[in-house]
Amino acid sequence: MKDWQTYFMQRVLVDAQTGCWVWQRGLMQNGYGQMQYKGRSSMLAHRAAYDVFVGPLVEGLYVCHTCDNPACVNPAHLVQASAQWNAQDMKAKQRGNYANCCKGTQVKHLAKLSEEQVQKIRALGGYYTQAELAIMFGVTSPVINKVLNRKTWKHI
Repeated sequence: MKDWQTYFMQRVLVDAQTGCWVWQRGLMQNGYGQMQYKGRSSMLAHRAAYDVFVGPLVEGLYVCHTCDNPACVNPAHLVQASAQWNAQDMKAKQRGNYANCCKGTQVKHLAKLSEEQVQKIRALGGYYTQAELAIMFGVTSPVINKVLNRKTWKHI
């Protein structure tokens, strides 16, 4: 039987400033560690660390980093949580899809409208239906609805 705690400690670099145990083996492009664990050919290293140091993984829950360092496998920085909790945590910390750097046309591959178009849509919202605006601007009615109700493009 493998001593998984020793295995982990031989593969991390402890960051004295943050307390993170930074995984030094296989890292994915998004910064998360991966490893072989208990017969699985690929598992996220922080999930395996949680299982080894804290306890069994609960099906359907995420193992989230309170330190926001995807390469960290320190069990003191890991918590099992729901997808909803993870999304709320990301939003509160302005990470992921909630990052301040990613608004409007700064996300060129996702933005369907420009800031100018959004301003025009809001100005014309009282004169045309959402379906008409959608045709005029080459988007769908739900996109127009979100613009008009400020669910998207809140910064304008």
